[in-house]
Amino acid sequence: MQKSIFRIIKLKHIKLLLASCLTLGLSGQSYAGSSESCNCTIDTLGYSVFVPTLTIADVPMQFHVNGTFAVAIGYITSNTPTIVQNLISNNPTVTTIVLLNSGGSEDDEANLEASLLIHNAGYKMYLPSNGEIASGAVDMFLAGIIRVADIGAQVGVHSWSDGSNDATNFPVGHSNHLPYINYYVSIGYTQQAAEDFYYFTINAAAASSIYWMTESEKDLYSIRTCTFASTPVYTASILGNTLSANLINATYQWLDCDANNTEIVGAITQIFSPQQNGNYSVIVSEIGGCSDTTICYTYSTASFYETKPYHSVNIYPNPGCQNISIDLTEVKETTHIKLINTSGKVVRNLTSSGSEKVALKHPKRTGIYFIVLSNDTSSKTVLS
Repeated sequence: MQKSIFRIIKLKHIKLLLASCLTLGLSGQSYAGSSESCNCTIDTLGYSVFVPTLTIADVPMQFHVNGTFAVAIGYITSNTPTIVQNLISNNPTVTTIVLLNSGGSEDDEANLEASLLIHNAGYKMYLPSNGEIASGAVDMFLAGIIRVADIGAQVGVHSWSDGSNDATNFPVGHSNHLPYINYYVSIGYTQQAAEDFYYFTINAAAASSIYWMTESEKDLYSIRTCTFASTPVYTASILGNTLSANLINATYQWLDCDANNTEIVGAITQIFSPQQNGNYSVIVSEIGGCSDTTICYTYSTASFYETKPYHSVNIYPNPGCQNISIDLTEVKETTHIKLINTSGKVVRNLTSSGSEKVALKHPKRTGIYFIVLSNDTSSKTVLS
């Protein structure tokens, strides 16, 4: 991506009215939300006394240090990587960054550089209930090895623009989409989860606007990584043709449930690709002694692998206050399309002969819906 393509949001106090909008996610996968963890703690002793001494302002990002935490305020500039490196070098007691208020970034490359410094330094990230981050600042928040976001915190996303084109003007898979997708992968997202979140953000709102994520969306796209529990119950998800433990930064041992919970040799990473269909679980162990085994998950390539021709189908806008467009121009065969509400009722049902863009009329009732695309051999579920 050229340096002229950047994210910046100066409209952080302008919120979209979504009273009659259809909310969709761009995921064909199964996500379980934030995971329970006995290590999901942040080091913010004294924060409630310290934060009233600070002034929230639209200034280049600054870090205000107090003991084990630093409060970040302001937008990301070309100088932010230097500011972050100074924080790392000069404040060895700091373990937690409180990203209290940031409207975004005016330099994409600097944002990614600074965010990777934060990730590689092993910082925890905290977004308090009165915190507000948008645009590139959301990507910086994702750099935390542990991410705690209180209920009520504002997280805003939108498309980027190069001055002439929004991100959505480029087709799915275009090289201009890769910098942020690759960044998400580098900080721990699976390839599929990285693509899902990225395409969600660019379809959520135009570059000149902003979409504020719901609490369920924050969990769906791993804005928060965990919730504290003294005796956590660990979970896993089926992601494309892999299984993934939902808790990051732990140790793992995958088991074959069909073979009396036998340990699978070499299957000790968060993501596991089974060699055959079956039932699998994983032992998740955290630093500090917490450890437990998940329930068994049924893995079937026939049921869960997202096959062509629907792998790269683009569905937009998201969320939609108008008709939803389903781009089937690369699909050369008949596709059955169903719009289903959370109660399982089919709200819309139509068929496309392929090689076209289909306009799906959104329902009058706001809410979360599923779109199911299918033919005789393949299917894809688009969900929120």
